[in-house]
Amino acid sequence: MVRIERYDHICSLLREYQYLSVKRLAKLLYVSEATIRRDLKYLSDAGLIRRTFGGAALIEGMYADIPLVVRDEEHTKEKEVIAAIAAQLIKDGDVIIIDSSSTLFKLIPHLQRRTNTVITNSPKVAMALTENPGIEVYSTGGKLRDNSI
Repeated sequence: MVRIERYDHICSLLREYQYLSVKRLAKLLYVSEATIRRDLKYLSDAGLIRRTFGGAALIEGMYADIPLVVRDEEHTKEKEVIAAIAAQLIKDGDVIIIDSSSTLFKLIPHLQRRTNTVITNSPKVAMALTENPGIEVYSTGGKLRDNSI
C-alpha cells in the first residue's frame, strides 16, 4: 500500500473507531509503528487528525469521542494545577458537580477527608468517590458514553 492510500485508510479507520493507538494502526495496516508515527505526523500537520498520547483521533468530534484514558494522559501537570486551585475554593458542606472530564477527575484526591455532596454524570467519578465516606454521591441519569468511563 502506498503512502497516500495509507493516509486515506487511516482516516477511514479513525472515522469508524474515533480513536486508534499507533500499535493497533500498525497491526491493521501491516506496517511498522515508526511508519504509522510518520503518517500520523503528516496527517496531523495537514490538520486532518489530532495526535494523542500513543495514537490519534479525527479532528471532527475529537472532544466527545477520545476515550477518557487517552484524555487523562494529556496535559497532566496543568490539570493537576487546576484541580489543586479548584479544591481551595471548595468548602466542607458545599454541593459540587463533577462531570466526566479528565481535568475534574484530578480533583477527586483533593476531596479526601472532606464532607461534600457531589453530583456527577460519570460512573468512574462516582466509583472513585465511594472511597471517601464523607462524600455523598448523586448520579444523574442519561446516556452512558463508553469513551467517558
